[in-house]
Parts: sequence; structure tokens; C-alpha cells
Amino acid sequence: MTNKIKKIILIFAVLLSVVIVMLGWNYWKNSTKHQVKILTEAIEKKDYEQFKEVVPSFADGKKINKRTFAIFAGNFSGESKKKNIEKYVTNSKIFTPKNQDDWMKPTQFLPYPRYVDLEIADTTTATLSVGSHLVENKNEKARPLIGANYEISYGISSSIYGKSEEKHKENLISENQTFDFDEQQSFVQSKDFQEQLLKQVVSYYVSMNQGIQNDLNFENLDAAHKDTQALLQYTFDELRSYAETIEQSFQEFIMNTESLKVEGSDEPTVTFDLYTDNTLSVDLKTEEDKQEETLSNSSHNAIVTLQFDEDMEEWLVQSIDFETYAQEPNDWQQNRKFQLSEVNKVTWQEKKGKQADL
Repeated sequence: MTNKIKKIILIFAVLLSVVIVMLGWNYWKNSTKHQVKILTEAIEKKDYEQFKEVVPSFADGKKINKRTFAIFAGNFSGESKKKNIEKYVTNSKIFTPKNQDDWMKPTQFLPYPRYVDLEIADTTTATLSVGSHLVENKNEKARPLIGANYEISYGISSSIYGKSEEKHKENLISENQTFDFDEQQSFVQSKDFQEQLLKQVVSYYVSMNQGIQNDLNFENLDAAHKDTQALLQYTFDELRSYAETIEQSFQEFIMNTESLKVEGSDEPTVTFDLYTDNTLSVDLKTEEDKQEETLSNSSHNAIVTLQFDEDMEEWLVQSIDFETYAQEPNDWQQNRKFQLSEVNKVTWQEKKGKQADL
């Protein structure tokens, strides 16, 4: 074998070795194992640009923006952070690999888009937040997320019941989830809603005392259904003919929250047990030779009914029924209390017109 042939064989062997090395390097670079490592590092470091090279889109072709990536990457923390990320990346329920058997193209990972479907009343709107990130809500669906276990905060706003917030752990690893919000059941437990109802009752009583002070005129009665206002006016108009003095005072109102019930949909009603230290006394007119007679009502337990008025967009007192059994607020395991800073007391007198200490 001549030197020339030996030289050609050597050059060919060197070139073949280079090609084999290059092919091996290219295979390793594009391999699933290496791409998993790159993707894991991108999520661990919250590097969106590096993430985008391995995860160009969702499995349905929709782009993954920075916020969606940040929400997913922010889901991992702690000592086992890297290990947990690898589990998610290699989970076939979360990512589907692309180009896995192609030596010339790097393996890519396309996540299945996951949604939170919202089932809420027409009078309700909801905003969703994952950590510090507000999740877009369109067509009663929360934007597609990358599959994971998310702690989601639901901010609820209802034109009937007010505002509330709920937190739920949603598993979006293998399927979409539905947030089914039951307004009535949820708001019955809401502290803000309970306090709102109790304050309406207090407003009703405060304005009633103002009406007594205003010569038994209740046209400006607050937080009351029109039929309730008419009945109250009729009652005191009847009393006027027999009374010399009418006096009412109160300071404390307590709701038994366990008794709170909601019924109806468009203009729902609520009922609950109430304790109040309200007292109402009436000195009746008497003939001069007879002893003055006083009627007093110091019943402290009542069943309150309020109805939501769509036009006024508020809860109005429909009735306060004191014909119920006596209850001790101290025995109520759950209650809401409202106490005025001082006793609200008013006195109406026939001869002297009116006199009040509000």
C-alpha cells in the first residue's frame, strides 16, 4: 500500500470520526433527555426566552405568553423544586413531546391547554388570581394555563349579595376544572353579607325613631319595603288617637347567623333570628279620675325578613315579627353584633308636640 493511499485512508478516517462526533453531539443536543434538562432549568430560573425555545406553544398551537409562563413557574418552590419540575415536564398528561424520534430536530414539549370554566349567576362576575397574577376571564373561561395544581383566589362580585372571596386548590394536571359558585350558599356564610343585612335592620330602626320624632311621619323611613312603611304609618296613625306619649329606645342588635336562610332568585328574601334590646311604650289617654295606663312592648326576640329590591338595588325590611319564642343570644354559637355608640331614644308627646334625645 503506497503512502498516498495510506494518507487518503487516514484523512477519510479522520473525517468519519468528525462526522460521527458531530452526529453524536447533534443527537445528544436534540435528545429528549437534554431538552428536559434545558426546560427544567428554564422553569427553575424563570427564564421565559429559554423556555420558549423548548416550549414554542400549547398543543393546540396557541402561544404561551410571559404571564402564563410566570404563573406556571411560580408554582414551584422548596428544596425539591428541581425534582418536582422534572416530574411535571415528563408527565404525559401535562406535556406532549414533539420531534422525539427526529435526530435532526430538538425535542419540544407542548403543554395541553387547561381551563377553569365558570358557572355563575347572571348577576355575578368573578375574577381569578393565582398568587399575584390576575388570570384573564373571557366567555366564562379562565385563560389556558399549563397543567399543574394551582391555588386560585376567586373574587366574587354580586349585584344582589355584594362581594366575597374564595380560595380553592384546582387540579389542572389532567383535565379542566369547573368553578360552580352557589351564590346563596356562599354568601350565607359571608361575614360582609351578614353585617350588611344587620346594618339594614339598624338603619330601619334609626329612621323609625326619626319618624317618631317627626310627629309620627314615616315617609322617609329607611331600608323598608313600601308595604312595610305603609303598615308602620297606619299603625302609628291609629295610635295617635289614643296615645299621650310614645317612647322607643334601643342600642344593641344581634343576628343568629346559623338561622340565616335565603330563598328565591331575582328578588330573593332572607330570614334570620334577631335579638334587640328595643323597648316601645305608649301612655294612653285616660279620663281625669282614672289612673294613667301604659302599654309597653319589651319583646326582644324577632324573626326578620328582608327582600332584595331590584330597582333600589338594596335589601329592604319586609317584616320584623316579634311573635316568636324567646332566645338567649349567649346560647347562639355564631352571631353578628351591632351596637350603637349610645342608646337611641325618642319620645313623642301629644300636647307638647315632640321631644327627643337621639
